[in-house]
Amino acid sequence: MALEPFEPDPGHAGEGKRTLISQPLDILPRHYRWTVTKLLDHCSQLDDESFHRVFPIGLGSLHDTIRHMIQCVRSWVARVKGERPERAATRLTIAELRNLLEISFTEIESLINAYRDRLDKISSEVFEEAGSRVTVRFTAGAAVTHCLVHTSYHAAQCVNMLRQLDAPRPLPELDVMDFFVSTEPEAESKE
Repeated sequence: MALEPFEPDPGHAGEGKRTLISQPLDILPRHYRWTVTKLLDHCSQLDDESFHRVFPIGLGSLHDTIRHMIQCVRSWVARVKGERPERAATRLTIAELRNLLEISFTEIESLINAYRDRLDKISSEVFEEAGSRVTVRFTAGAAVTHCLVHTSYHAAQCVNMLRQLDAPRPLPELDVMDFFVSTEPEAESKE
């Protein structure tokens, strides 16, 4: 599935030119979805043992780390909505992880869209969650930023695991600029 981080440029309608999206609240969820999709695409080339092999980084395995990345988004969306986060099943197939990724993407996009007309609220509405050790106070903006940026942290761990597994090369490049370069039509034709 090709992801389009572009919006049509009305000044160049019919010429096939597009303008890049520039709002972080548009970029971050698309980058999250693209990153996890790239990791799952790469992991689909591995055998089950490699996908579940435990490493002393991340949450242990590619499976567990990717599941955590997806669950993190779902959990923070639930917290902002005042709901109790759902727990994902312990062991999921790549197809099941792809399905949860799409659900989480829809959830985070819906949350962001709920704040579009009142962006002042995304940084001023304060939520509290009593944990076992401390009460956490956060804004919706902090929750959205955390879960989407948190993905990059764990994505780097996954690439490291793939490297240690001697997975098929090239390994995925997953930062935001790689996202723009790989999804920009002009960039694809230059190769």
